[in-house]
Amino acid sequence: MSINDKAITSDISDDEESIDIVKLLLVLWEHKVGIIFMAIIGSLLALIITVLFISPKYRSSFTAYVNNRTEANAEVAEAISNGDTTAQQQLTRTYASIIISRPIIEGAIKDSGLNYTYDQVTSCIETNVEANTSLINVYITMKNKQDAKAIADSIVKIAPENLAEIVEGSSMKIVSYPVLPESRYSPSLSKNAIVGALVGFVLAAAVVIIRSITDTTVKSERELEEKFGVSVIGTIPNFEEASQNKDNKYYYSHSVGKNKPAAKEAE
Repeated sequence: MSINDKAITSDISDDEESIDIVKLLLVLWEHKVGIIFMAIIGSLLALIITVLFISPKYRSSFTAYVNNRTEANAEVAEAISNGDTTAQQQLTRTYASIIISRPIIEGAIKDSGLNYTYDQVTSCIETNVEANTSLINVYITMKNKQDAKAIADSIVKIAPENLAEIVEGSSMKIVSYPVLPESRYSPSLSKNAIVGALVGFVLAAAVVIIRSITDTTVKSERELEEKFGVSVIGTIPNFEEASQNKDNKYYYSHSVGKNKPAAKEAE
């Protein structure tokens, strides 16, 4: 085979592949109503499961500022150098780790009067240090909104003093205090509905594509000519369908299969 022959063969293969993709897209378009219907069903199922079987969680949070100085007098305050800034940011990350330590969390549980264990509360707490700042965001996410706020309030109450004792020469001040959450934090109804719709859409499309690929029957003269490269010179009618279609000029009886002559012309 010459180089030109190989190039021609490659072009033909690419054309066949593109034609197959176009066919699949056409098949999906033909079944668009069913696919959209399954996407809607998936979205509704996701909403039902979310509402009935997934407990909502609520989040209360606060923000704290960490300072590597304890001087409160403005007269002794100096401009913060780059070294001070770096040290302060390092200290902030240290505070973020210490704030969920056992002494502080157990003290917060005792102060709130709630019946939780240390592990239960720590699994509900997240800390986040804002980039290039000395700010710590502390999030408490629980099934009970009042409990989430109570734990957050207790941490705010006892953490600054305890942290200052642990890390000498530093201090922490609360920037924003916890509030009672008004709406659920998770799960998100809109996100779950979108995910359910996508799952329904993908599954329905996959079923349509698999059925199309595995279906080897020939459904039209044009498809027969494309697959085998032969011309159709005649077709055999479907007698069963013809017998049910009384609007045709000719129709046939079911008794044909019993060696009885077909019915004559209707008109």
